[in-house]
Amino acid sequence: MIYRSAEDSLNVYFRNSFGFNLAYRDFGFGMKFISELPKYSNQQTELMQELDPNRLALGWKELYANYRKDAFSLHAGTTAETFGQGLSFRSYEDIEFDADHRIESILVKYDEVLQIKAFYGAIESENYSARYDLAYGADAQYPVYQGLRLGASALGFSRSGGL
Repeated sequence: MIYRSAEDSLNVYFRNSFGFNLAYRDFGFGMKFISELPKYSNQQTELMQELDPNRLALGWKELYANYRKDAFSLHAGTTAETFGQGLSFRSYEDIEFDADHRIESILVKYDEVLQIKAFYGAIESENYSARYDLAYGADAQYPVYQGLRLGASALGFSRSGGL
């Protein structure tokens, strides 16, 4: 058996998850159970408090529900989506770099010849803990010719104010 020292643990970040999705006819639902320790500090003097096993975070996260009927789709919950062409808004998760930029939102889509997406959602504020910034927008595209689309996008972002 090998015991690791606190110094060895600087290169380790614990995260484990279990997710599931359920679908019935036009409805869907999903969630993920996540267990993780906070990211460790690189300063040895701050390390011992970070390694406390009582800091293990557990919880059901990444909840979503959706409804799809023909070309219409409604999604509520954790959302990963791209809006716009060229200058765009992208909501995504990059597991390799441990970066989660997804939003909690309501997303409406219509995907026939005319493609329309609209969303309204919340992003954790970078400036204030336990507060959210708002993001909202719409995107429409119409095929003019083979390989050519005409489109328009409108996006907005509202930062939460401090106390």
